[in-house]
Amino acid sequence: MTAPTGRQTKSGAGDQTQAGPPRSNHAIASFVLSPELLRDSDKAQKLSIPAGATSVQLQLELRNSRARHFRTTLQSGSGSQVWSLSDARVRRTSYGPIVVLNIPAAIFREPDYMLKLSNGKPEDPVYYFRVERK
Repeated sequence: MTAPTGRQTKSGAGDQTQAGPPRSNHAIASFVLSPELLRDSDKAQKLSIPAGATSVQLQLELRNSRARHFRTTLQSGSGSQVWSLSDARVRRTSYGPIVVLNIPAAIFREPDYMLKLSNGKPEDPVYYFRVERK
């Protein structure tokens, strides 16, 4: 016998099961970034992170990369390293190669950031962006 899925509630007529997916308090803000756009904060890519977001997903477009993985470093505008990942894997899509990162939203405390992907090549991509908290 299998147990019912969903939330169970009591009513005057007995037990009832309400079907549906379990609720989650995990909200993800997702963004696509292009490499090497201008660092000038007036022209930088802008990410508006909603107040309830617990995670930020960055989908990083790669140009002509045959790499399979990168070391990833996120620096604040003041130059401090705030997050890193030693083995970010490249995904092949119909639009081209991308790297997908899931970063805790609490990391983004300053407005300006630089994200570097590196695997020892001179053409390693760099992403500049500005964060707005809503």
